[in-house]
Amino acid sequence: MKRNRLGKSDVHVTELGFGGGPLGGLFEAVDDDTAAGALEAAWDSGIRYFDTSPHYGIGQSERRIGALLRGRPRDGSLVPPCARTAATASSKAAPRRRAHMVP
Repeated sequence: MKRNRLGKSDVHVTELGFGGGPLGGLFEAVDDDTAAGALEAAWDSGIRYFDTSPHYGIGQSERRIGALLRGRPRDGSLVPPCARTAATASSKAAPRRRAHMVP
């Protein structure tokens, strides 16, 4: 799959990414087999950019994406390494490093 540079950085991401919100039940409950099938299809299609958050199903999306990536080559795969906590406009919540995420 074609890759493009992310902004002005040296990071290149696949043209299509996988949004992990539904894996955490964002719209409706998704069982493990359905989630695994969707992730496998994305991987087999060449997608290597996976977007997730600890807020998607209280970490369920992260766990499911992590299960897919476990044991797969890390070079070329990207999961954003930071998540911003819920914050009001006046607060200064800083991104938190997610140690279990792929750098």
